[in-house]
Amino acid sequence: MGTRELAELLEQASADVGAPALAEAAWARAGRVRRRRRILTGAAAVVAVCAVTVGVAVPLRGGPRPHPAATPTSGPAPSAAPLGPPRVDQMPQQPGRRTIGPLPATGAAFRPAEARMLSQRPVRRAVAVVEPGSAENATRPEPLYVLDTDGSWARVDVVDLAFTRDSGNNTADPLRPTAVSPDRRLVAVAQTDEVVVVDVTTAAVYRTPLPGFNEQVMWRSDDTVLVTRDAGEQATATFAVDWRARTATRVAAGLSVWNTVVSRPDGPVLELRGTLGGEAGDEPLVLKEWQLDRAAPVREVPVDGRALAPYGVDEWYGPALRNGPDAAGDLVVRAGWGRTPAYQGIEVVAVVDVRTGVLQRLLDLGRDRWKGCCQPLDWVDERTVLLRTEREGLVAWDVSTGAVSVVSAGQLPGTVAIALR
Repeated sequence: MGTRELAELLEQASADVGAPALAEAAWARAGRVRRRRRILTGAAAVVAVCAVTVGVAVPLRGGPRPHPAATPTSGPAPSAAPLGPPRVDQMPQQPGRRTIGPLPATGAAFRPAEARMLSQRPVRRAVAVVEPGSAENATRPEPLYVLDTDGSWARVDVVDLAFTRDSGNNTADPLRPTAVSPDRRLVAVAQTDEVVVVDVTTAAVYRTPLPGFNEQVMWRSDDTVLVTRDAGEQATATFAVDWRARTATRVAAGLSVWNTVVSRPDGPVLELRGTLGGEAGDEPLVLKEWQLDRAAPVREVPVDGRALAPYGVDEWYGPALRNGPDAAGDLVVRAGWGRTPAYQGIEVVAVVDVRTGVLQRLLDLGRDRWKGCCQPLDWVDERTVLLRTEREGLVAWDVSTGAVSVVSAGQLPGTVAIALR
């Protein structure tokens, strides 16, 4: 019996274990990324699946698997890595503290007890948007709350949202970590048959028809949001939605918003994808560069993690974020499932050099984590990324020094989108 089969048996044996609601959105995608092996029938089932893998990091037998050799790239010649030699950081047992205003000091504060109505007084700019996790039998998701630049909260009362739904009848809360526009004025939410954009600075609502099971959103610019629509097993379609004109145009690029990293409006769209699970249909970890009007990628670079072996990434999940002004820097950060010298199936966060594909930095989050527990939310500065974890809360990881500091201590109540700059 292989390690992956053993992990699945452990998941099945724990299938009745409950989970806090904050895991729901993190696992909404992860529960489908492995060829939809689990057919879920509702938001409660999504949450249950997220929790069953607590502590299922599987000991490796016979040593770690060798990392695949890098293949030649069609991109430009690589240049020097910006962070020095690749290295692995460990999540400390007791991280230090750091203040990043106006983010709250505790995760519990992201469920505001006192919040004005957005219709009564809009916000200046959105710093954070939170959607508390819904109860098991809820018929509607919880409302959105927006954190203003002055530290106050506003409840989004100008739109009544529904759960997102895919072709397999899986449901999830609609907010995504990539919902806030670059100028921090707009929040985009995918809905079945439409895309909703709320201007949190005016409380205006804009609806664009888009038939189908729309799930993922990511801003291309302040005017355009990319939306991925689920169309059945292994099938997705990506659209560019002009929320002002209320139009949606399918893009030629064969990418999915599940995996994309959007740069400035006139720049390329990057896609970080692939799996190394040893199963039929797996594909190498790769960084692809797209122009939206072209069907094939214009550049493709294998993700090279040989310098970190026997540590590595086996599969990605959750948002991928690029650093730098206008998200045009040299680094992309994304969470995933990885391996250490002793275990496979460990939760990790990795930094990839956009120019070379080198796996530049890896944060080993350690054992006994929920599956899909953690994700990057925003870059604080050129070398510091804000992460959400199910145990510590919001933490800042300095990818140049390896230091990890707690910003908002304790579990957050649901899905959160952060926009600091």
